[in-house]
Amino acid sequence: MNEIVRFEDLYPSRISKYYAEVTAVSSKPGLVVPQLILGDLSDFTFTPGNNLLQYRRAETGQEYEGPDVFVRTSFGRREVPTYLLGSHNNACFGWCEGLVECCIERGFIIIHFDQRSHGDYTRMDYTKFDPRNLDQVYDLATTVEPGCFIYPVLETGLACGMVHVCPDMGSESEQTRDVSFRVIKCGYKSVYLLELLHCIRTGKSHHDFGVITSKSLVVDIDIDYFESGSERDAKRGFIRRSISVMRKTMSLAGINTIATSPGFINQRRAIELVTRIMK
Repeated sequence: MNEIVRFEDLYPSRISKYYAEVTAVSSKPGLVVPQLILGDLSDFTFTPGNNLLQYRRAETGQEYEGPDVFVRTSFGRREVPTYLLGSHNNACFGWCEGLVECCIERGFIIIHFDQRSHGDYTRMDYTKFDPRNLDQVYDLATTVEPGCFIYPVLETGLACGMVHVCPDMGSESEQTRDVSFRVIKCGYKSVYLLELLHCIRTGKSHHDFGVITSKSLVVDIDIDYFESGSERDAKRGFIRRSISVMRKTMSLAGINTIATSPGFINQRRAIELVTRIMK
C-alpha cells in the first residue's frame, strides 16, 4: 500500500469505485448501505420515508431510516477528506478507503466523540485484515452493533488506540483507561485532550501515543454525542464549545468521519448539527 492513489481515480462519475463494491456483498436483511459520492455539504440530506433503513434495534426489531446518500467532502484549509455517513459503523468504510488512498496509515489513533461506551464488543478474528478486501471490511462494518465497532478495529491493528471524548465527563482531570486496548475516556474540556491536541499541533511526543502526525490521526464523530447533555448544558454553551473542539481536532486529522446515528437522534436534527460542524 505504498503506491500513491489519487482520489479522483476512486470516484469515476462522483461515485466511490472502492465503496460501490459493497453492493455486491450480501447485507443484513432489510438494512441498506447508501451510495457514497464525492460531493459537498448540500448533497448530504435526509428525506423521511426514503426507506433507507440503516439501523435495527436488537431488542425491539424497530428499524430506522438514515441519510439519502453518504458524502465524501473536505474540511478546512487543509481540505481533510471528510465522510458524512449514517449509522456509526459505516465509518469503517471511510477509514479503509483512507488507507487505500494513503490519507492515513495503519496504526492510526482515533479521537472519537460519542456519548456511549464502546466497552461491549463482538470478538472477531482478523489476524490478516486487509482494507482492500471488501468482504472483510463489510463484515467488520455490519456484523457488530454500531456502538461496538471500534474495539474490533483495534483488534485488527488498523488502529492502535482510541481517545473517547464523552459529553458526560465534565471534570477537566477525570479520565478512565482500558490498558489492554489503549483506550482513554475523557471529557471535551479535559486537560488530557488539550495536551493531546497541543502535541499534534507542535509535533511533540505525547506520553501515551508518541509523535502523532495527520496520517496517524482519525477523528470520528457520532452525532448522538449531542443527545446527552445538550439540553442540560445549553446555557453553558455545551453545543457551541463541543463543536469548537471538534473543528480544531478535525483540522489536524488525516481523515474525518461523521455519523448521523439513526435510531439514537432525530435525523433532521442530526443533519443540522453536521452542518454546524462543517461550516
